[in-house]
Amino acid sequence: MRILFILALLFPGILHGKERLDMGFILTWGPIELAQLHYSMTWDNQRYEISGHGNTTGLVGAMVDWGGQAITRGYVDASGLLIPLRHSHEGVLGDSRRGAYATYRDQQVISWSVSPSHDELEQTPLPAGMIGGVVDPLTFIGRLILGQARPVGCALSEKLFDGRRLSTVRFVDGDDEGCSLKSKRLGGFTKKYGSDPRGRLTGVSFTQIGDVYLPQGFRLEAPIGVVRAKRFYLKRDGLIVQTDQAVAPQADNTGLSLVNSKETWSAN
Repeated sequence: MRILFILALLFPGILHGKERLDMGFILTWGPIELAQLHYSMTWDNQRYEISGHGNTTGLVGAMVDWGGQAITRGYVDASGLLIPLRHSHEGVLGDSRRGAYATYRDQQVISWSVSPSHDELEQTPLPAGMIGGVVDPLTFIGRLILGQARPVGCALSEKLFDGRRLSTVRFVDGDDEGCSLKSKRLGGFTKKYGSDPRGRLTGVSFTQIGDVYLPQGFRLEAPIGVVRAKRFYLKRDGLIVQTDQAVAPQADNTGLSLVNSKETWSAN
């Protein structure tokens, strides 16, 4: 998630101490700013934590009260691969709140919980029984950043589960903006819409800085048209690497904490 520094000092090949990356994105529709997203990632050679939050901003924020946050915690295996243990996320749109969490063991989902339930939100059901061979979205981003899941020639596929939605994502050849993304919905998505009203991630571009790979922007196909996200600040271990002085980062004002769940599943 961020841009880093000077030579090998700032980019060790082997993790000896805890490191941190922070970055933010502005989402725009044409000239109009819609929202800001912020991500943080800390890791060493034993464990990691990745979190993110976002809010509508400016005039759009005054008209549409939307916000969300997510966090993943996990461990680093002997090969250096990020392995999730728990992921949770919650969002608010006006007076409506929804949340979910999932716990993992060896890329198997051992429990999950959502509120409101899939039925209440008129969403497709998840497959019965154990969900296997998956990671959460934040861990997938972390693996991309550390080069553990790199779309060589825009060729990469992964199965994702965030506690509510199960899907596969696939990188394919794109345009000069970067790789394009294709996804297949396997469960937990709204039934009544032909397309997701929140938009669909269709492209992403990465830049290599030292030994990490950082997203510099991505593209969403939304009902209102194409929404673009551009990275506007980046910090490594507290040091500013990139900043757009014309944009002031917005604080997390969602006030969210995961709500009581109404639908659960456990392998135990």
